[in-house]
Amino acid sequence: SYNSILKNLPERSQRYALLEELQDIIDENYYGKRSREELLSSLGEGYVNSLGDTDDKFMTGEEYKEYLREISGNMSGIGAKTERVKNTLKITKVYSNSPAKKAGLKAGDIIVGFDGIKLNKSNFKELTGKLSGENLSSVNIIYKRDKTEKSVTLMKGYEIPSVEWDVYENVGYLKIADFFSKTADDLKEQTEKLVSSGMKAIIIDLRENESTNYDYMLSCLDIFVPMDSSDNHTFKVADENGNIIKTLSTTPGEVNIPVAILASTKTKAAAEFFCSAMKDFSKAVIFSDGNTAGDVSLMEVFELSNGSAVLLTVGKVQPYKGESYEDEGITPDYIYESDS
Repeated sequence: SYNSILKNLPERSQRYALLEELQDIIDENYYGKRSREELLSSLGEGYVNSLGDTDDKFMTGEEYKEYLREISGNMSGIGAKTERVKNTLKITKVYSNSPAKKAGLKAGDIIVGFDGIKLNKSNFKELTGKLSGENLSSVNIIYKRDKTEKSVTLMKGYEIPSVEWDVYENVGYLKIADFFSKTADDLKEQTEKLVSSGMKAIIIDLRENESTNYDYMLSCLDIFVPMDSSDNHTFKVADENGNIIKTLSTTPGEVNIPVAILASTKTKAAAEFFCSAMKDFSKAVIFSDGNTAGDVSLMEVFELSNGSAVLLTVGKVQPYKGESYEDEGITPDYIYESDS
Protein backbone atom coordinates (compact mmCIF):
# COMPACT_ATOMS: atom_id res chain seq x y z
CA SER A 1 0.00 0.00 0.00
CA TYR A 2 0.96 3.69 -0.27
CA ASN A 3 1.36 3.97 3.51
CA SER A 4 3.70 1.00 3.67
CA ILE A 5 5.81 2.49 0.86
CA LEU A 6 6.13 5.76 2.81
CA LYS A 7 6.98 3.86 5.99
CA ASN A 8 9.77 1.92 4.26
CA LEU A 9 11.26 4.91 2.40
CA PRO A 10 14.35 5.23 4.67
CA GLU A 11 15.14 1.53 4.29
CA ARG A 12 14.57 1.69 0.53
CA SER A 13 16.77 4.77 0.20
CA GLN A 14 19.59 3.07 2.11
CA ARG A 15 19.26 -0.08 -0.01
CA TYR A 16 19.40 1.71 -3.34
CA ALA A 17 22.07 4.21 -2.27
CA LEU A 18 24.59 1.36 -2.23
CA LEU A 19 23.60 0.32 -5.76
CA GLU A 20 23.88 3.91 -7.03
CA GLU A 21 27.30 4.24 -5.41
CA LEU A 22 28.43 1.00 -7.02
CA GLN A 23 27.07 2.10 -10.40
CA ASP A 24 28.95 5.40 -10.21
CA ILE A 25 32.21 3.57 -9.49
CA ILE A 26 31.64 1.19 -12.43
CA ASP A 27 30.72 4.04 -14.81
CA GLU A 28 33.82 6.01 -13.92
CA ASN A 29 36.39 3.26 -13.55
CA TYR A 30 35.44 -0.03 -15.24
CA TYR A 31 37.67 -0.81 -18.23
CA GLY A 32 35.10 -2.91 -20.14
CA LYS A 33 31.57 -2.18 -21.22
CA ARG A 34 28.32 -3.66 -19.92
CA SER A 35 24.93 -2.28 -20.89
CA ARG A 36 22.57 -1.13 -18.16
CA GLU A 37 20.18 -3.91 -19.24
CA GLU A 38 22.87 -6.56 -18.76
CA LEU A 39 23.74 -5.21 -15.33
CA LEU A 40 20.10 -5.18 -14.25
CA SER A 41 19.61 -8.77 -15.45
CA SER A 42 22.72 -9.89 -13.57
CA LEU A 43 21.51 -8.03 -10.50
CA GLY A 44 18.10 -9.70 -10.67
CA GLU A 45 19.66 -13.13 -11.15
CA GLY A 46 22.04 -12.66 -8.24
CA TYR A 47 19.27 -11.29 -6.02
CA VAL A 48 17.09 -14.36 -6.56
CA ASN A 49 20.00 -16.79 -6.39
CA SER A 50 20.87 -15.41 -2.95
CA LEU A 51 17.62 -16.93 -1.66
CA GLY A 52 19.36 -20.30 -1.82
CA ASP A 53 16.44 -22.14 -3.42
CA THR A 54 17.48 -23.75 -6.71
CA ASP A 55 13.87 -23.78 -7.97
CA ASP A 56 13.51 -19.99 -7.69
CA LYS A 57 14.86 -18.11 -10.69
CA PHE A 58 15.02 -14.75 -12.42
CA MET A 59 14.13 -14.67 -16.13
CA THR A 60 15.05 -12.03 -18.67
CA GLY A 61 12.34 -10.88 -21.06
CA GLU A 62 13.39 -13.41 -23.69
CA GLU A 63 13.68 -16.22 -21.13
CA TYR A 64 10.22 -15.36 -19.81
CA LYS A 65 8.73 -15.53 -23.30
CA GLU A 66 10.33 -18.95 -23.76
CA TYR A 67 8.97 -20.04 -20.36
CA LEU A 68 5.44 -19.01 -21.40
CA ARG A 69 5.79 -20.95 -24.66
CA GLU A 70 7.00 -23.95 -22.72
CA ILE A 71 4.14 -24.10 -20.21
CA SER A 72 1.61 -23.59 -23.01
CA GLY A 73 2.95 -26.73 -24.69
CA ASN A 74 3.43 -24.85 -27.96
CA MET A 75 7.22 -24.93 -28.06
CA SER A 76 8.91 -26.85 -30.84
CA GLY A 77 12.49 -27.96 -31.09
CA ILE A 78 14.48 -31.03 -30.07
CA GLY A 79 12.15 -32.21 -27.28
CA ALA A 80 14.27 -31.40 -24.22
CA LYS A 81 13.93 -29.03 -21.28
CA THR A 82 17.02 -27.04 -20.37
CA GLU A 83 18.16 -24.53 -17.79
CA ARG A 84 21.03 -22.08 -17.99
CA VAL A 85 24.05 -22.84 -15.82
CA LYS A 86 26.54 -19.98 -16.29
CA ASN A 87 27.32 -20.08 -20.03
CA THR A 88 26.06 -23.62 -20.65
CA LEU A 89 22.68 -25.35 -20.84
CA LYS A 90 21.88 -28.27 -18.56
CA ILE A 91 19.32 -30.73 -19.92
CA THR A 92 16.76 -31.32 -17.18
CA LYS A 93 14.28 -33.48 -19.10
CA VAL A 94 14.10 -35.39 -22.38
CA TYR A 95 10.67 -36.19 -23.83
CA SER A 96 9.91 -39.64 -25.19
CA ASN A 97 10.05 -40.17 -28.97
CA SER A 98 11.73 -36.78 -29.39
CA PRO A 99 14.78 -36.03 -31.56
CA ALA A 100 16.78 -35.54 -28.34
CA LYS A 101 15.71 -38.95 -27.04
CA LYS A 102 16.47 -40.69 -30.33
CA ALA A 103 19.89 -39.03 -30.45
CA GLY A 104 20.74 -40.42 -27.02
CA LEU A 105 20.68 -37.17 -25.04
CA LYS A 106 19.88 -37.56 -21.34
CA ALA A 107 18.90 -35.40 -18.38
CA GLY A 108 22.10 -34.14 -16.80
CA ASP A 109 23.97 -33.66 -20.09
CA ILE A 110 25.57 -30.21 -20.36
CA ILE A 111 25.29 -28.44 -23.72
CA VAL A 112 28.46 -26.41 -24.32
CA GLY A 113 28.12 -25.43 -27.98
CA PHE A 114 26.30 -25.56 -31.31
CA ASP A 115 27.50 -26.18 -34.86
CA GLY A 116 31.16 -26.23 -33.86
CA ILE A 117 31.02 -23.00 -31.82
CA LYS A 118 31.40 -23.03 -28.03
CA LEU A 119 28.95 -21.05 -25.92
CA ASN A 120 30.15 -17.90 -24.16
CA LYS A 121 28.62 -14.82 -22.63
CA SER A 122 28.50 -12.82 -25.87
CA ASN A 123 27.02 -15.50 -28.16
CA PHE A 124 24.84 -17.34 -25.65
CA LYS A 125 21.50 -15.85 -26.68
CA GLU A 126 22.14 -16.25 -30.41
CA LEU A 127 23.41 -19.84 -30.27
CA THR A 128 20.86 -21.20 -27.79
CA GLY A 129 18.15 -19.96 -30.17
CA LYS A 130 19.17 -22.88 -32.38
CA LEU A 131 17.31 -25.26 -30.04
CA SER A 132 13.94 -24.04 -31.26
CA GLY A 133 12.59 -22.63 -34.48
CA GLU A 134 11.75 -23.94 -37.91
CA ASN A 135 10.66 -27.52 -38.38
CA LEU A 136 12.83 -29.95 -40.29
CA SER A 137 16.04 -28.00 -39.74
CA SER A 138 19.07 -29.64 -38.19
CA VAL A 139 21.41 -28.56 -35.41
CA ASN A 140 24.70 -29.98 -34.18
CA ILE A 141 24.94 -30.04 -30.41
CA ILE A 142 28.20 -30.23 -28.46
CA TYR A 143 27.63 -31.60 -24.98
CA LYS A 144 29.44 -33.05 -21.98
CA ARG A 145 28.56 -36.19 -20.07
CA ASP A 146 30.75 -37.44 -17.23
CA LYS A 147 33.48 -34.97 -18.28
CA THR A 148 33.58 -36.45 -21.79
CA GLU A 149 32.75 -34.09 -24.65
CA LYS A 150 30.56 -35.43 -27.46
CA SER A 151 28.56 -34.05 -30.37
CA VAL A 152 25.42 -35.13 -32.16
CA THR A 153 23.40 -33.78 -35.09
CA LEU A 154 19.63 -33.97 -34.88
CA MET A 155 16.54 -32.63 -36.60
CA LYS A 156 14.31 -30.06 -34.95
CA GLY A 157 10.56 -30.02 -35.33
CA TYR A 158 9.18 -31.78 -32.24
CA GLU A 159 5.88 -30.70 -30.73
CA ILE A 160 5.55 -31.91 -27.14
CA PRO A 161 2.54 -34.24 -26.95
CA SER A 162 0.09 -33.15 -24.28
CA VAL A 163 -1.40 -36.60 -23.78
CA GLU A 164 -0.24 -39.85 -25.36
CA TRP A 165 -2.65 -42.76 -25.45
CA ASP A 166 -2.85 -46.47 -26.27
CA VAL A 167 -5.08 -49.48 -25.67
CA TYR A 168 -4.11 -52.84 -24.17
CA GLU A 169 -7.02 -55.24 -24.63
CA ASN A 170 -9.77 -53.62 -22.52
CA VAL A 171 -7.53 -51.22 -20.60
CA GLY A 172 -6.82 -47.68 -21.80
CA TYR A 173 -3.41 -46.08 -21.32
CA LEU A 174 -2.83 -42.31 -20.98
CA LYS A 175 0.61 -40.75 -20.53
CA ILE A 176 0.91 -37.19 -19.20
CA ALA A 177 4.55 -36.09 -19.34
CA ASP A 178 3.74 -32.53 -18.26
CA PHE A 179 0.75 -30.33 -17.43
CA PHE A 180 0.24 -27.69 -20.13
CA SER A 181 -2.62 -25.27 -20.78
CA LYS A 182 -4.05 -27.69 -23.35
CA THR A 183 -3.57 -30.89 -21.31
CA ALA A 184 -6.97 -30.92 -19.60
CA ASP A 185 -8.88 -30.65 -22.89
CA ASP A 186 -6.77 -33.38 -24.49
CA LEU A 187 -7.06 -35.60 -21.42
CA LYS A 188 -10.83 -35.20 -21.25
CA GLU A 189 -11.21 -35.99 -24.96
CA GLN A 190 -9.06 -39.12 -24.80
CA THR A 191 -10.63 -40.31 -21.53
CA GLU A 192 -14.17 -39.97 -22.89
CA LYS A 193 -13.16 -41.85 -26.05
CA LEU A 194 -11.71 -44.70 -23.99
CA VAL A 195 -14.77 -44.88 -21.73
CA SER A 196 -17.22 -44.79 -24.65
CA SER A 197 -15.28 -47.53 -26.44
CA GLY A 198 -15.90 -49.91 -23.55
CA MET A 199 -12.61 -49.81 -21.66
CA LYS A 200 -12.86 -51.46 -18.23
CA ALA A 201 -10.10 -49.38 -16.63
CA ILE A 202 -7.56 -46.64 -17.36
CA ILE A 203 -3.86 -46.38 -16.58
CA ILE A 204 -2.49 -42.85 -16.17
CA ASP A 205 1.29 -42.69 -16.55
CA LEU A 206 2.95 -39.89 -14.55
CA ARG A 207 6.40 -41.49 -14.20
CA GLU A 208 8.22 -38.67 -16.01
CA ASN A 209 5.97 -35.82 -14.86
CA GLU A 210 7.81 -33.16 -12.83
CA SER A 211 5.43 -30.29 -13.60
CA THR A 212 5.02 -27.32 -11.27
CA ASN A 213 1.89 -26.07 -13.09
CA TYR A 214 -0.71 -26.61 -10.37
CA ASP A 215 -3.50 -24.69 -12.12
CA TYR A 216 -3.24 -26.88 -15.21
CA MET A 217 -3.04 -29.98 -13.02
CA LEU A 218 -6.27 -28.98 -11.21
CA SER A 219 -8.06 -28.74 -14.55
CA CYS A 220 -7.03 -32.33 -15.21
CA LEU A 221 -8.21 -33.42 -11.77
CA ASP A 222 -11.65 -31.94 -12.54
CA ILE A 223 -12.17 -34.79 -15.01
CA PHE A 224 -11.94 -37.45 -12.31
CA VAL A 225 -12.46 -35.86 -8.89
CA PRO A 226 -15.83 -34.49 -7.68
CA MET A 227 -16.06 -30.95 -6.35
CA ASP A 228 -15.15 -30.80 -2.69
CA SER A 229 -18.26 -29.89 -0.68
CA SER A 230 -16.51 -29.61 2.69
CA ASP A 231 -14.34 -26.80 4.01
CA ASN A 232 -11.19 -28.90 3.55
CA HIS A 233 -10.63 -27.93 -0.10
CA THR A 234 -8.65 -30.20 -2.37
CA PHE A 235 -5.36 -28.55 -1.36
CA LYS A 236 -4.28 -25.82 1.03
CA VAL A 237 -1.17 -23.67 0.67
CA ALA A 238 0.71 -22.67 3.83
CA ASP A 239 3.38 -20.01 4.33
CA GLU A 240 6.62 -20.51 6.30
CA ASN A 241 4.71 -20.06 9.60
CA GLY A 242 2.06 -22.62 8.74
CA ASN A 243 -0.64 -20.04 8.02
CA ILE A 244 -3.03 -20.92 5.19
CA ILE A 245 -2.55 -18.30 2.48
CA LYS A 246 -4.72 -19.80 -0.26
CA THR A 247 -6.76 -22.85 -1.18
CA LEU A 248 -7.00 -24.86 -4.39
CA SER A 249 -10.20 -26.71 -5.21
CA THR A 250 -11.66 -28.78 -8.03
CA THR A 251 -14.90 -28.05 -9.89
CA PRO A 252 -17.88 -30.35 -10.69
CA GLY A 253 -17.55 -33.19 -13.16
CA GLU A 254 -16.10 -36.66 -12.82
CA VAL A 255 -15.53 -39.77 -14.91
CA ASN A 256 -16.40 -42.99 -13.11
CA ILE A 257 -13.97 -45.69 -14.18
CA PRO A 258 -11.30 -47.62 -12.26
CA VAL A 259 -7.95 -45.83 -12.54
CA ALA A 260 -4.42 -46.97 -11.80
CA ILE A 261 -1.67 -44.36 -11.71
CA LEU A 262 1.88 -45.24 -12.68
CA ALA A 263 4.27 -43.06 -10.70
CA SER A 264 7.98 -43.18 -9.92
CA THR A 265 10.58 -41.69 -7.63
CA LYS A 266 10.88 -38.89 -10.26
CA THR A 267 7.18 -37.96 -10.08
CA LYS A 268 7.10 -34.60 -8.30
CA ALA A 269 5.27 -31.37 -7.50
CA ALA A 270 1.92 -31.02 -9.31
CA ALA A 271 2.03 -34.63 -10.51
CA GLU A 272 2.44 -35.83 -6.92
CA PHE A 273 -0.63 -33.93 -5.85
CA PHE A 274 -2.59 -35.36 -8.74
CA CYS A 275 -1.71 -38.75 -7.26
CA SER A 276 -2.56 -37.51 -3.77
CA ALA A 277 -6.02 -36.20 -4.66
CA MET A 278 -6.94 -39.22 -6.76
CA LYS A 279 -5.99 -41.46 -3.84
CA ASP A 280 -7.66 -39.29 -1.17
CA PHE A 281 -10.93 -39.20 -3.11
CA SER A 282 -10.72 -42.99 -3.69
CA LYS A 283 -10.48 -42.48 -7.44
CA ALA A 284 -7.23 -44.39 -8.09
CA VAL A 285 -4.59 -46.74 -6.75
CA ILE A 286 -0.92 -45.82 -7.07
CA PHE A 287 1.82 -48.04 -8.51
CA SER A 288 5.42 -46.84 -8.18
CA ASP A 289 9.00 -48.05 -7.91
CA GLY A 290 9.26 -46.21 -4.59
CA ASN A 291 8.00 -43.11 -2.82
CA THR A 292 7.51 -40.08 -5.06
CA ALA A 293 9.89 -37.11 -4.88
CA GLY A 294 8.25 -35.28 -1.96
CA ASP A 295 8.21 -31.81 -3.57
CA VAL A 296 5.36 -29.76 -2.09
CA SER A 297 6.49 -26.28 -3.17
CA LEU A 298 3.98 -24.03 -4.92
CA MET A 299 5.68 -21.78 -7.47
CA GLU A 300 4.26 -18.54 -8.86
CA VAL A 301 5.54 -16.19 -11.56
CA PHE A 302 5.68 -12.43 -11.03
CA GLU A 303 6.17 -10.30 -14.14
CA LEU A 304 8.31 -7.19 -13.76
CA SER A 305 7.78 -3.81 -15.40
CA ASN A 306 10.57 -4.30 -17.99
CA GLY A 307 9.15 -7.60 -19.26
CA SER A 308 11.40 -9.83 -17.17
CA ALA A 309 9.95 -12.09 -14.48
CA VAL A 310 10.77 -13.99 -11.33
CA LEU A 311 9.64 -17.53 -10.44
CA LEU A 312 9.31 -17.87 -6.66
CA THR A 313 8.29 -20.44 -4.09
CA VAL A 314 5.28 -18.86 -2.34
CA GLY A 315 4.17 -21.69 -0.06
CA LYS A 316 3.94 -25.39 0.69
CA VAL A 317 0.93 -27.33 -0.59
CA GLN A 318 -0.90 -29.54 1.91
CA PRO A 319 -2.84 -32.66 0.81
CA TYR A 320 -6.58 -33.13 1.19
CA LYS A 321 -6.10 -35.81 3.85
CA GLY A 322 -3.32 -36.61 6.28
CA GLU A 323 0.01 -34.96 6.93
CA SER A 324 2.36 -33.34 4.46
CA TYR A 325 4.75 -35.70 2.71
CA GLU A 326 7.41 -33.10 2.05
CA ASP A 327 10.76 -34.79 1.31
CA GLU A 328 9.29 -38.23 2.14
CA GLY A 329 7.01 -38.48 -0.90
CA ILE A 330 3.79 -40.43 -1.42
CA THR A 331 3.86 -44.08 -0.40
CA PRO A 332 2.35 -46.11 -3.26
CA ASP A 333 -0.31 -48.77 -2.85
CA TYR A 334 1.79 -51.21 -4.87
CA ILE A 335 5.51 -51.37 -5.65
CA TYR A 336 6.84 -52.37 -9.06
CA GLU A 337 10.45 -53.08 -9.99
CA SER A 338 12.02 -50.35 -12.07
CA ASP A 339 13.84 -51.19 -15.30
CA SER A 340 16.57 -48.62 -14.57
